[in-house]
Amino acid sequence: MATYGFISELLRESDIACDWQPRGAVAAFYSQADFDRALDKFDRSRVDAPEIVDHLQVVGPNSTAPSLGDLGVGKAKGAIINTMAASLWPYKLVARIVQDQVQERADFSLHTNTPVTSLETATGDADGPWRVCTPRGSCIARHVLLATNGYTSHLLPNMRDVIEPVRGNMIAGRGGGDLLLNHSYGLVDELSGDEHKDLIRVSERLIGDGEYLMQRPAERGAAGLGTIAESPVLALGGARFMMPNSGYGLSNDDRLDPEANKFLRGRLAQVLDAVAAEPETFKVTHEWTGILGYSKDGFPWVGELREGLWLCAGYSGHGMPQAALCATSVASMILDRLAGHDRDLSKDRGVLPSRFMITPERLKAHGL
Repeated sequence: MATYGFISELLRESDIACDWQPRGAVAAFYSQADFDRALDKFDRSRVDAPEIVDHLQVVGPNSTAPSLGDLGVGKAKGAIINTMAASLWPYKLVARIVQDQVQERADFSLHTNTPVTSLETATGDADGPWRVCTPRGSCIARHVLLATNGYTSHLLPNMRDVIEPVRGNMIAGRGGGDLLLNHSYGLVDELSGDEHKDLIRVSERLIGDGEYLMQRPAERGAAGLGTIAESPVLALGGARFMMPNSGYGLSNDDRLDPEANKFLRGRLAQVLDAVAAEPETFKVTHEWTGILGYSKDGFPWVGELREGLWLCAGYSGHGMPQAALCATSVASMILDRLAGHDRDLSKDRGVLPSRFMITPERLKAHGL
């Protein structure tokens, strides 16, 4: 919820156009066991996190306002709506932020096509303790921030068992008649692999590792007026349970997973009423894979690992609602250090859960 407010205010104050659409998020459960588990977590959250529950609505088989059918998931056993949710185009947001920095700050530089191949200590160097090595040469820095997520262990091998790369799958296409979704969706059932969630402990969430669905904004005629030009794009991801070891340990995104994508192609008609009514109308136009970073204890890693070496990674597939405030917190820590004092972490705990923070106790628990 804090991320929702932060991003909304940022877009308004900076006038950033990135297809921001406030819309509820629906977690739809297709087995009674999964819905019962979600209800149990919901009831416990009434005590543990009442400020979150205030923005949630349970929709059961007998609900009428709305009903499961109204949500477009009539085959589900139940659903939970989160009203504090939105969708946007992340690349447009990031590109605008970078553009502003390049144009407004003379001391900001962006080096594209410059992968960091290794990170070394630069003991005794007056400019800093870290040497960042790239194919174009190396540089020395007093502070280095790794926002490397699933690729963290490439530069920090001792993090291999702490933040693990996991390959995810996505398809996108058009169809379902004139379908216009008012929500984004998490689709959970035993078939989706929710039974595998014990591989990585999932915390503070009502759903496991099912599929996720969103729709791009409708494209209209000239000047945004008139009828919708064509059916909006639907994007569906998941199906990791179809992959060897559920995709864990896979760090290459240069290939597709045919079985996973085949499952995704048929998944929409199984769970979304409008597509089920006209399955032949949905046509896949794009499919791809991407690498996520799954944290061993289920929480992101935010803070200082060693003197001058900072980390912001390990979102376990939930970077959209977590990354922005994780980044602002670690940036504040670095700025405070540059100003000559350490940041009082209690300042961040009002926004960032303490379990996200890198502490000596957490490092010791993971053998770091």
